[in-house]
Amino acid sequence: MESFAVENRKLFGLVAMSVMCVACGSSGGGSPTVPTGTTMPVTTLVNAPTLDSSSPYGVCAVTAASATQRPDLTVQVIPEGDPLYGLFTKCIKTFGVSHVATDAFSNEKLQHVATITAEYLDNDEDGVPDDLATNSALERAYATMWLTRDDAEYEAIRRMSDNTAGDIKPMDYSTTGQLQYPDETNAGGTLCGSDCGTLPDASLEEVLHLLQKGGYAVAYPDLGGVPTTLLTEAMDIARGGKFDTTPAAYPEEAWYHYNDSTCIYECMAIEYFYWGLTTYLGAQGDLNPIRCRHIEDEWEPCTKAQFQATDTKLYDLVTNPMYNLPTVMPDGRY
Repeated sequence: MESFAVENRKLFGLVAMSVMCVACGSSGGGSPTVPTGTTMPVTTLVNAPTLDSSSPYGVCAVTAASATQRPDLTVQVIPEGDPLYGLFTKCIKTFGVSHVATDAFSNEKLQHVATITAEYLDNDEDGVPDDLATNSALERAYATMWLTRDDAEYEAIRRMSDNTAGDIKPMDYSTTGQLQYPDETNAGGTLCGSDCGTLPDASLEEVLHLLQKGGYAVAYPDLGGVPTTLLTEAMDIARGGKFDTTPAAYPEEAWYHYNDSTCIYECMAIEYFYWGLTTYLGAQGDLNPIRCRHIEDEWEPCTKAQFQATDTKLYDLVTNPMYNLPTVMPDGRY
């Protein structure tokens, strides 16, 4: 798990965007469940702009038309003259989400992150987003996974974008973003990593943070982190009280006790949603009981059965069919 300082910078340190939800903590998990579907395509580079090229924000910006198309997971080169040219080199669009990468992020890893996005949004893999309201919210926010070598490379690119002449800066079209790095991106990995005999794969967490912040919580405010929502009401019970800041010590009865002092209330809600949904999907202690010991400092009900018995309010939220949330954990094959 990354240091709290890095986690918080990835989540809230990107002030140029109105909403930047990024790694609230690469906490690990995954699922052995293998949904049916096509396998990831062979890496392909496309130099010519696609039908999205009509967007004033460049070929990587998702449009209302492209957001409803079944993604082909093709890597597209950012052409000269594009607003992002010279900052990033390639991208993939998956329904309402764009994945924009530098050369430090391999084509294979880029395709993997985009595949995880496709699986979350189209969990039944029929080629159509499971929830059109969520997908539309992501498209309107130009929700973007920013994929760079590390935080330093992202910050350097951000400064270049901010220093670009003109009133509209190249990266500012995206109002919901999330960072991810290649060393935490591993196809075939799980959230629990070595506990489950695999590499850790942060894609399963980082993509979910983006989808919740820019999609689920916008389409369904009950799933948001501010102001008072059904999600935060459940979280206040799970934390043993309503704490606007991180308490020095959580009450004995608390079962969710994320202890990053720089993680503000909304940040806590983002993490809470992640723990609940991935536990329901069997991606935590159900994969290996050892996982429970390694996450109990943050999250105690680590199996689906424990979650259902302990946190009834959050369980009811993530299983409510009106939200069309995923029911199968992504496995990197779409």
